[in-house]
Amino acid sequence: MIAETLAGIALVKQSVDFIKSQIDTCNDISAIAGSIDGLFRGVDEANQDRNKRSQKAPGLADQFGVESVA
Repeated sequence: MIAETLAGIALVKQSVDFIKSQIDTCNDISAIAGSIDGLFRGVDEANQDRNKRSQKAPGLADQFGVESVA
């Protein structure tokens, strides 16, 4: 009877440890996903800023474009 109780307690402890490790993994995945989202948001903002600056100051390619040469 005592051995069965100890085995049951060990099984509960293993289950709790497994659940805790999975929760930590899910939190890690959430943090990674948030970081990736931030990365893409930063790239989009940088591209928008670059596009705004290229519209204000024409580059070398724009100087030799059809509109400029014509």
